[in-house]
Amino acid sequence: MPTEPIVFQRLSDTTTIYEPPPDAATPTNEGPTTILICGWMGGTARNLSRYTTKYNTLYPAARIVLISSTPTDTPGFRILLSSKHRKQRADAPAKALILDAQAEGSRLLVHAFSNGGGMSLGAISKAYQQLSGTALPARLVVFDSVPGGDKFTKEFGRWVGAFAVGLPSNILIRWPALVLLGLVVAVQLGLPSLFGTANAATKARADLNDEKLINPQSKRLYLYSDADALIGANEVREHAAESASKGWSVETINFKTSGHIRHAIEDPERYWKAITELWNSSVQPKKAV
Repeated sequence: MPTEPIVFQRLSDTTTIYEPPPDAATPTNEGPTTILICGWMGGTARNLSRYTTKYNTLYPAARIVLISSTPTDTPGFRILLSSKHRKQRADAPAKALILDAQAEGSRLLVHAFSNGGGMSLGAISKAYQQLSGTALPARLVVFDSVPGGDKFTKEFGRWVGAFAVGLPSNILIRWPALVLLGLVVAVQLGLPSLFGTANAATKARADLNDEKLINPQSKRLYLYSDADALIGANEVREHAAESASKGWSVETINFKTSGHIRHAIEDPERYWKAITELWNSSVQPKKAV
């Protein structure tokens, strides 16, 4: 069983991939063939090794596509990138997932963390739909501490806080970055509200509940907490309820006391049991009625 972080190869500046070695266990009809992990804002491969190593232990034959999220992935910062660069960021993982989907017996598990991971998942799903003409073929989507709300007065501080999770601790870097993040979040959430149009948070929430972007037959697991200061429990429950109303099979788990993206740390047994059990149910053949 793996005890050290696994080694990833870079596909783009935000996408890395782990390919299981030839001597890895033969894939079964139960395990995922590919696991897409969309990390939180500023989350590095090292930060996410708790999850990649665990998934590699559970499903050693699975390929893992890891997406890092940076402030330049948010709409307010994307204008600083060329259209070609923006497209490459989303297309790289989408193309890798399309190749997997073309293989017989492919099975995709998706795991998104915080608002940064949710926005990455939305962008990848759009790229996948544009390139393949179909929705992202996930069997299970795990939403960890995501999505947040979209009301500017309520969410401004939360969004800045969520995006700041991965910032360096050096105050000479951190404080100027926080000021810039605050300005960007104000533009993304505040200005559209003034003009009566959908803001970035509204669009991000809608993307995750768009049947054209994510397989409507997939199962969904929302992992959240009343104690999360950055992602409101009510906002998560509202999104889960909307998902269920659109036909997705939804389960929610409230960890009550764990902080933002700390559910797997505070209660790992419950966390991973929920994921593995729901995954197993997603690949079981449906019983005839």
